[in-house]
Amino acid sequence: IVAAIGAFVYYIRTAAGRREWEVLILKMPVIGKLARNIYITRFADNLSVLLNSGIPVVHALAIVSDVIGNSVFKRIITKAAEEVKTGNVMSAVFLRNPEMPPIVAQMIRIGEETGTLSGVLKSVGKFYNQEVEAMTKNLTTLIEPILIVALGIGVGILVVGVLMPIYNIAGQL
Repeated sequence: IVAAIGAFVYYIRTAAGRREWEVLILKMPVIGKLARNIYITRFADNLSVLLNSGIPVVHALAIVSDVIGNSVFKRIITKAAEEVKTGNVMSAVFLRNPEMPPIVAQMIRIGEETGTLSGVLKSVGKFYNQEVEAMTKNLTTLIEPILIVALGIGVGILVVGVLMPIYNIAGQL
């Protein structure tokens, strides 16, 4: 078991293993949605701050792609930076990728068309941050009873493991 866990950790630390792990996390039912929302929040908040500070869009996208912490989203953001370099809009890349929710791509398109991309990204980041907080609150509420039952079973096993030998010895007297 220790060797399997060690091999798994070693594989995840390689570049290919890390990519596969990140893709797997995004495909998980509940955890994937939470992770996706966290990455979108990071993307929107960081890009908004960078654009507000006057950094060019292409450079800001390159910085955000390094900050986001997921190779899937890094690839998408890097493609968006390449699209902006060639004179296209970045929302087109986000619309083509299923990892990015369509509402985010539409909001970015509106921000690009109106010239208020930074403000729109700030709103998107705020919305997804609230979603992340609500999801984590719900998850902790759901996990709490499961943990209580698991701890109760563990304590029961421990009590039986300690008291059974004592009763066996007392019974032999």
